[in-house]
Amino acid sequence: MLYRRERSFSPWLAAGLALVLGLALGFWLGRSSAPRATLSTLLEPERVAVSEAASLLEIGALEYARALVGSPQSRQATQNDLEQARLKLSGATHLATLFPKPYASAQNALGALESRFRQNSPLTDFKTSVGAAQTALRALAP
Repeated sequence: MLYRRERSFSPWLAAGLALVLGLALGFWLGRSSAPRATLSTLLEPERVAVSEAASLLEIGALEYARALVGSPQSRQATQNDLEQARLKLSGATHLATLFPKPYASAQNALGALESRFRQNSPLTDFKTSVGAAQTALRALAP
């Protein structure tokens, strides 16, 4: 005679099901409580970088004043500040896409400032170009 053996519910199976259910529930709760991404939050790192670029120009102006007196270290420091500002601006690709005219204006202002640096312009001209570049950078990342 054939008979059927009753299957018992394994404790390992119950533990596995509880684990899978717990992981799924934890994932769902974690995702539902996460803040929603907005354009503003996505652009914030680039805005910070552009703001840092504007601050670097301020430091570059101070170093340039010392460079005009004859300090080669200050000249190198000014050049490094200008390069860092250029790199920070070039990293703001989303801002370049969303705001092409202000981005181009900031690039042009940095180019004019670098040109003044290479020409050993008087300090007042250099500071005027620093102010114009800072204004352009701040307009890009208010």
